[in-house]
This record gives sequence, C-alpha cells and structure tokens, in this order.
Amino acid sequence: MQPLLRTTQSEKALDTMLTAVKDFLPEDGMPYIEPFCGMADIPFTLEISHCLLNDNNPHIINLYRWVKSGKFLENGWLITRRTDLNNWAENRTQFNELIAKGTIETVEAAQLMFYLSHISLYSNFATNNAFIGVHDPNGELPNIDWAAAAALMQNWELSLGEYTDFVVPEGNTLVVNAPPIYVQQWNDVAWDPSDHQALLTWLETHSGKIIVFHRRRAVVQSLYAHWTTAERVFQVV
Repeated sequence: MQPLLRTTQSEKALDTMLTAVKDFLPEDGMPYIEPFCGMADIPFTLEISHCLLNDNNPHIINLYRWVKSGKFLENGWLITRRTDLNNWAENRTQFNELIAKGTIETVEAAQLMFYLSHISLYSNFATNNAFIGVHDPNGELPNIDWAAAAALMQNWELSLGEYTDFVVPEGNTLVVNAPPIYVQQWNDVAWDPSDHQALLTWLETHSGKIIVFHRRRAVVQSLYAHWTTAERVFQVV
C-alpha cells in the first residue's frame, strides 16, 4: 500500500530500508515499532498489520488517527483539492488558522495535512508552529483506498510525543529511521551530534533487536561503529 504522506526518502534509500527490514521483522504476534514513524513508509509499503508507532508531529498522528477510525471521509472532503498555486495558498492559510486556534485534532486539519504533504515541495513548521513550504506545480494527490488503509491500521497503536517518553516493550524489535543531522525538524529543532549521542544512549537501554537507518554522515556512523552483531544493526541509506 502506498504511504498516505509524501515520502522524504529517495527511491534507492527506501529500497535499502525495505530490504533490510524484511529480514528484520519481528516474530508473529510481536509489534513492529518505530519511535520516529514520520511518513510510515515501511509499515504502509510492507502492509504490516501490528504496529506501535510514535512521532512528535501532531499533524501526522492526527491524520493517522482519523484514517484508522474510518471517519476520514465520513462527511466527504471538507477542503478544496485543486492543486494550483492559489488553492494551495488558501489551504495553507486555512491549515495555519486551525493551528493558531488550537483546533488541530479535527478531520479538516487531517485532510489539509494530507493535501499539503503532496502539493508542497517540502513540509516544515516554523517556530510558531505554522506550516511553511513551497508549492509544487507538479504535485498530485494520490488515489488512496481509504477503507483498505483503515483496515490495515486497526492494530496500529499511535503515540504522540518525544522518543524519550515513548515506552517500548522489552524484548521487541525496534526500527529507527534516525532524524537527519543539521536539518530542520518539527518546531525548528536541528539535530546535532550530541542529540544523536543521546539517541544512542536511549537505544542502548533497549533489550530487543534494533536496526537504525541514517544518511551517510561520518559523525553519526562513528557512534554506531560497535554495532556489528545480529542484535544491533546500523544501516546507511
């Protein structure tokens, strides 16, 4: 199944991740777990039915929760889906007005997140939490089988928060798509080497198998140089 949000991974990187995860999937009855689920490329593409997914972006989790509930299109589309620049700008304004009012857990906000993800060249948020981005003149809304997506997600547990507060059951396989280094993340926070060291320290407390994906950056690779066993895998993408 196609992920609901526009992927930020290159085709090569995603293929590498999918191949690695296929050999690293948890045993039957055990959940697939990601502390930085983001676009959820892997669980959607591999159609993994039992997941425990966390992210600190409330708009992503809100979208997933509405789709899982089966009510994403219960009252049809509440937004205009034209993809021209003017309509994109109007939808961005509408989304930011919902954010300013604090009404971000609505189905309207979920639909706008889906729309802006696909019709924007990138999807970032400013320090005031407002959505910023650039219109993609070639952006298209994919045809999603929303009923099939809801069915797939019925055994997905969705958690909103920082990874340090994410409770991972002991002994479970953990898949980590580590945030990029020195790249803007949610709420204008840029990760640096100390952030990745903190992530590694947190991961080392986990008793189960772990696979970490990261782009080729020497400063991060050096942190995981000792991960050479079947229980601890660092994969460059």
